[in-house]
Amino acid sequence: MKYTAASVMLAAASIVALAACGGGAGPQPSPAVSHIATPSSAPAHTAQPGEPAMTTVPGYDYANIQSGPSAKEIIKSDPQHLQAASAHMILHGGNMIAALVLIQVKPQYANLPEIQQGMAPSFAKALAGSGAKVSTETIYTEKVTIARNGSTVTYCWYHGGVVTEITGNNGPGIHGFVEAYLKAAHA
Repeated sequence: MKYTAASVMLAAASIVALAACGGGAGPQPSPAVSHIATPSSAPAHTAQPGEPAMTTVPGYDYANIQSGPSAKEIIKSDPQHLQAASAHMILHGGNMIAALVLIQVKPQYANLPEIQQGMAPSFAKALAGSGAKVSTETIYTEKVTIARNGSTVTYCWYHGGVVTEITGNNGPGIHGFVEAYLKAAHA
């Protein structure tokens, strides 16, 4: 599949936006990412028609990524297999902690073993780049590929026809969100 290039561009834009706000360290987004809503300035984001549905996680909010490569570029990179995508910033207490990208596979391919077993590791490795340390961990019954490269970490898994990618600065904030997301998704 040819989906990795667009996904890498989108994740890179997400990481740049995250870094521009100080890696989530400050209470408000910097002017470089002021186009991203904060919990106090906008209602919680919900998926648009045709987008993969996000899991609601108590204590966290989502905001659209509105600059850089479009999530639709991922679909254009492999229209045969991919149906829809969306990209969001994850906010906790007003701080941006990571980027969330959801990629929906077309129904006729969603249950193929090669898709189920290979898509998440392929995305994670492509996002992390050369020299990354890639491992697999089971979190709330979900097989999650984790790719670490310097201070950046990507968590990626495939479930129910959707690839979920969460990328941000390595640390307890992003890991806590991944655990909470999977717990909420499997509740």
